[in-house]
Amino acid sequence: MSKKPHKSKDYWVEIPPVAPLLRPNEVLELTGLSRTTLYSLIAAGNFPPFMIIGQRASAMPKVWLDAYVQHQAALINNDK
Repeated sequence: MSKKPHKSKDYWVEIPPVAPLLRPNEVLELTGLSRTTLYSLIAAGNFPPFMIIGQRASAMPKVWLDAYVQHQAALINNDK
């Protein structure tokens, strides 16, 4: 019996924010999402947020993006 992933919005909070860190443009390039869509997903709690890493800089731990992709893939695979 396979365990169905839950649709929790904050499944990445249990994952420590370790390097490497991805800047916003890198996340946009890797996901193919538009900037508007990315920030809408973040605001809704459906995408991992960026961390403030400096006065004018933010980044996302790659492990959080990986967790998002794995979670989305699991949801798609379980809907089949």
